[in-house]
Amino acid sequence: MQGHRGKITKLVIHPFYSIVASASEDATIRLWDYETGEQERTLKSHTGIVNNLAFNPNGKQLASCSTDLSIKLWNLETFTV
Repeated sequence: MQGHRGKITKLVIHPFYSIVASASEDATIRLWDYETGEQERTLKSHTGIVNNLAFNPNGKQLASCSTDLSIKLWNLETFTV
């Protein structure tokens, strides 16, 4: 998983698709295809270290929390908060 500029703090696997989400000290979330190892997308909205991630059970949203004292709920169809 080359792409983050800081240490990876959390990895979570999508409940249905071959997607892994990684959180990092560089304040980004990256989505990867775990079968090919290719980076699919970078999600940016936090201003601090992203500590934790969780997909909701239907796989349509991703929750993230950060040291910037915010929790974000990402729509995985539009990739927006």
